[in-house]
Amino acid sequence: MPAFIGLSFVSALMENQVSALKDKGIPAEFLSSSQTSQVRKQIYEDLESVKPSLRLLYVTPELIDTIGFKSRLVKLHSRGLLNLITIDEAHCISSWGHDFRPSYRKLSTLRSHLPNIPVLALTATAAPKVQNDIIGSLSLESPLVLKSSFNRPNIYYEGQI
Repeated sequence: MPAFIGLSFVSALMENQVSALKDKGIPAEFLSSSQTSQVRKQIYEDLESVKPSLRLLYVTPELIDTIGFKSRLVKLHSRGLLNLITIDEAHCISSWGHDFRPSYRKLSTLRSHLPNIPVLALTATAAPKVQNDIIGSLSLESPLVLKSSFNRPNIYYEGQI
């Protein structure tokens, strides 16, 4: 069952994350226009099965914005098979959603279509104004906002010759 729906803005990123999850034995997939219709059909059939095998499904905001996919999410929700929606690189809601990719601004409709499903918005690059825009755009009420230092010793540059 797809306990989580992950939204990402770049197909290559979704593909890399799904590959890493599969390497760890976690059943995950992504849906994008780069896939064959047969692959997409298999994913949809799994979602509609009595007991879906997927635990995580990555999609783009543009797919979420379609009536057909939104209908599938509502069906999963009504069957109790949806636990969380995550939005990766959530700052794109603010930086891209106004003009470049308007589907980002429509993600708030998820709250009305999927009541009581938690939304996790993740970003490493959101100033306070962008944070407030994300919260408003997603219609989040009293969200828990976690912040950490920009000094992150787990991230480093390495040069090789």
